[in-house]
Amino acid sequence: MSITYRLLSYTRGAALYRSVLGRYPTQREILSIQWRLMTRPRELERQINAMITSPEFWEMQAPDLLWNPEQEWAGQKVAFVHIPKTAGTSITSSLQQSMGVAPMVMYKRTRTTFQALNAVRYYPLIAGHQFRISDVPPEHEVITSLRYPLSRMLSQYRQSQHNRAEVKHNGHFARTPQEGISPKRYFKRQQMSFSDYLCDSLPRFRSYAWYFARAESPRSSYMYGDQVSASAIAGEISEATDRVSAILTAGGPSNLESQLAEALGKNITLPKANVRTSADVEDKPVQLTLDELEQMRAYALKDWAVIEALQESGRIKGLAREGEMEDFQRTAERLNFILPARLSA
Repeated sequence: MSITYRLLSYTRGAALYRSVLGRYPTQREILSIQWRLMTRPRELERQINAMITSPEFWEMQAPDLLWNPEQEWAGQKVAFVHIPKTAGTSITSSLQQSMGVAPMVMYKRTRTTFQALNAVRYYPLIAGHQFRISDVPPEHEVITSLRYPLSRMLSQYRQSQHNRAEVKHNGHFARTPQEGISPKRYFKRQQMSFSDYLCDSLPRFRSYAWYFARAESPRSSYMYGDQVSASAIAGEISEATDRVSAILTAGGPSNLESQLAEALGKNITLPKANVRTSADVEDKPVQLTLDELEQMRAYALKDWAVIEALQESGRIKGLAREGEMEDFQRTAERLNFILPARLSA
């Protein structure tokens, strides 16, 4: 085959991914589709069919395509700031059922998130990891959720192990992982030990303070590994605290479903989604040491600065310090972690 024909097939394949899925193809995807377009009749039609029926298309592209920006929305618009591993997938599903409209999801990492949010400000329901409370258009009520920090760290580790199949089949995440690292390093994390995870990966994860920070704060700040005082965090989040309509607490004294029902002013059902257990996959048991636990507690200080500031302002009532270790032990058992024999509270 001529070089011209190969280049044409390459260009057509890349254009197909851009136009249907809204992203560039991975190297493996472009090589595969290039070969098929060159060797199989009617392959273009088959590829389009496969793309528009894929979960990626319906999750990432369809909501924007199906919603008419001229359509009037009589109800309150909602933006759900989805902090990872805080029951956010269940909350998003419940909001979708309650409002009767699929969310405009923003889980892709982008340098123009704020501009993207303003572009979809007409949309009734927005949800995602990639924007702060301060980014949300003023027309939207803001809802977010928190949980005990130590339990969240365990869940994040297991999630990073389980994500391989999801990343493989969804190029949005493969091309732009949540923490902004390369796909090669992202896949490497799925085989890393918990000790390496604490030293290498967790410092790059966003603490609660990142989501509550002011709009002018650098996007690279408030990661777990950053050196920042609790008092600085408390002063930083006051503006966002006033902007949030409801802050839900998973693991708090009141049921998460009743908290969301109160925020929406209607009865809702909260499905269990994206809940990981050791029975889901063959997870190897992880033995935690007291040193690792102390390292986690040091990282969690940023989260606790946010939680305690919210408690002092009366915005949340749950997540008391004395309940953290009980919740941590339950989460560790569910996710196949072995705790130290002399676990200190």
